Amino acid sequence: MDNKQPEVFPSIQTAIEQIANYSSVKRVKDVSVEQYTVTVETEWGVKLPNMFRKQGISGTGVREVETVYWCFPLDYPQSAPSPRLRPDFTTNLPHINPHTPGELVYPCISESSLVDLLHSMGLSALLDAASQWLNNAAADELHCPVQGWEHMRRDNTKGLINADTHAIRTDLETSTDIVKFYNYRYYRLESSDDLLMGELVTPSLGTSNTVLKKKYLGVDNNTSIRNAPSILLRTKDGRVFDEYQPETVHNFRSLRGFAKDLGLQHAFDARLRYILTISSPQSMQRQNKAPVEEFMVAFAVKRPFNLIGTESPWELLAYRVFFSLDNAEKIPDDSVVLPAQLIERTCPQLLQAVSGEKAEKPVNLSLLGCGSLGSKVALHLAKTGCYQFELVDNDYFGSHNNARHGLIVPNFSSLCFSKSQLLHRQLSSLNVGSRPIDKDIQSMGTKTGFSLNKKTDYVLDTTASLPVRYYLSHHCDSLSGRLIQSTLYGKSTMGVVALEGNSRSVRVDDIASFVNTLCIGSEPIKRAMYGGDGPQHNHFGEGCGSVTTIMNDMDISLMSAAISSRVNAHIKNRSDIPEGILHVGTIDHSSLDMVWTTYQIPPTLIIPKNNDFDWTVRVLGSVVKEIEELSNDKPMLENGGVIAGQVCHLSKTIYVNYLLDSPKGSMRTKDKFVLNVEGLAEDFESIHERTNGQITFLGTWHSHTSATPPSTIDKDSLKELQINYDLPIVMLTYTGGHIVRVEC
Repeated sequence: MDNKQPEVFPSIQTAIEQIANYSSVKRVKDVSVEQYTVTVETEWGVKLPNMFRKQGISGTGVREVETVYWCFPLDYPQSAPSPRLRPDFTTNLPHINPHTPGELVYPCISESSLVDLLHSMGLSALLDAASQWLNNAAADELHCPVQGWEHMRRDNTKGLINADTHAIRTDLETSTDIVKFYNYRYYRLESSDDLLMGELVTPSLGTSNTVLKKKYLGVDNNTSIRNAPSILLRTKDGRVFDEYQPETVHNFRSLRGFAKDLGLQHAFDARLRYILTISSPQSMQRQNKAPVEEFMVAFAVKRPFNLIGTESPWELLAYRVFFSLDNAEKIPDDSVVLPAQLIERTCPQLLQAVSGEKAEKPVNLSLLGCGSLGSKVALHLAKTGCYQFELVDNDYFGSHNNARHGLIVPNFSSLCFSKSQLLHRQLSSLNVGSRPIDKDIQSMGTKTGFSLNKKTDYVLDTTASLPVRYYLSHHCDSLSGRLIQSTLYGKSTMGVVALEGNSRSVRVDDIASFVNTLCIGSEPIKRAMYGGDGPQHNHFGEGCGSVTTIMNDMDISLMSAAISSRVNAHIKNRSDIPEGILHVGTIDHSSLDMVWTTYQIPPTLIIPKNNDFDWTVRVLGSVVKEIEELSNDKPMLENGGVIAGQVCHLSKTIYVNYLLDSPKGSMRTKDKFVLNVEGLAEDFESIHERTNGQITFLGTWHSHTSATPPSTIDKDSLKELQINYDLPIVMLTYTGGHIVRVEC
């Protein structure tokens, strides 16, 4: 160190000593203390490629010994130091931060922020990064195909332009048009050329100039929004531009020069004449329209590999070109041209990239119910970028819904919209496709109601409505997509995701019936469904119709996120297995421990009603499997037991969802099974209590050792049971490998 070092903070002094001892540092030349920073000037050794070592400077202009300045903020190490290079350092290189000419050059040495790098790996990591950057700059290897091509450095952009850059790049891969037109809408802030917000409207991904009509151009008198033309010119013949250059365009002459370098000057000049004809200030005045001040020119330049942060090799460079007020036929060479920054519009592809989800085509999801749970699930799924929606709900948003809904609706004028309309509006902000249907769900498939899209992949019911479940089960013989039903219980202490079997081999009412059986052996499930954590209701506003369930947003959000993840995982796997799937999640809110259990439910056995018995019997696949296993355990002896389940009087359906083991003392022989009924009353008393009376005695079952039909004894036993019970009683026999219902 040549000069005596000024006094600095101990933390920075320690850092200076570490820099002085770093392997690439020849010496610390100077330390200067300013008002906000301490700058450490060093001589830094750079590894040049062999062919440049003799002359001491690389082909890219990097010297064998470079001056590197480390600028330390006074609150170091809370904030990180950053490196600077000499003012005349070559700037025709990638990974240099925007800066003002004549000032120290600021290299971009790390993908992550320097402060994160400092706090995760220490000062040595920053020194290593700077050393590697200089070595790569000397070898002209700053571009990394793995990381991506560095965007052109533009030190002075003016204006932010929102655009669906993903759609434009996708169109560039499939279209061969050299030039396309877009509608350029912009708003000038405080009448300044520099302060501008705009957007490229790309509903058809560009049009020919014959479609760009004069009537779409001009100034909106109410909003002062300008509508101007924009052209996009793409490099042609598959030509790839692999030379990195920072921005050089600053006037119209340099813009035409850039177009010439890209081989696009003739296309540019031809479209410019058309733009001047229809939208110059003089042309607009002849149409009695307020003139627009500018138009946009954008170039699509193909690079050797994908740009950083994209999955496309097309770099989009936008420029704002100002009309001449004095000449309608040309734009003077010295007219100012301002580079503009294209801001990537939120779109499904961007959402996929950020969320880490991928979908070749969007999943068509019909959401039944846009309430607290449905809205949150829809937003979670929408933000993956993998879905488009039909939103079905005819209920209106009330002020009290703000307490836990996925949307926030503060304005009185919005309260007159249905929840489906409001959710559609929110999804549109993400540019995620959706169609609101503010119809009664129970009118689905009727002449006066609505129909779901035939391309629907999944139907998700989040209404928690028993009438809706009944309608979907008994009045929708077929659905456009596979039905999923999700419900919250016990103030969101339990969540259920039920996925119907393929071709409705297991219906949601079957799965709901199965859920009730879980109460028998699980205290958390029983407590959530029928215990003290059951729903509480209150009225908000006037009238009985304003009643709602009490539940806070945090609890719903916790469970809705988990439910969304389960639904998304199933849909991603796209499994067409015949089984129904049930996920049951329980949460202990005191510890926030969440436990999920998954059940696969085999296809339901359906025994249709007939003239003698006006009830449809649905034997759950789990019960069928259990009967088969018990019957085949000792096939030379008859076996049997008690069947239990639920009865739906509205649909006249019996759900056989539970088996009780035959009590001790039951007799098994080759041709007879005698059930010992001792203790059964007590067993059912316990079952009634744990299931809130939902599961009750339905009858008996037994097996035959040979493929014989139900015997006279079987029929007489059934008659005796039916006389003693008010509910419909069923007797099943397992014979010849099949379960059949005994008929009197």
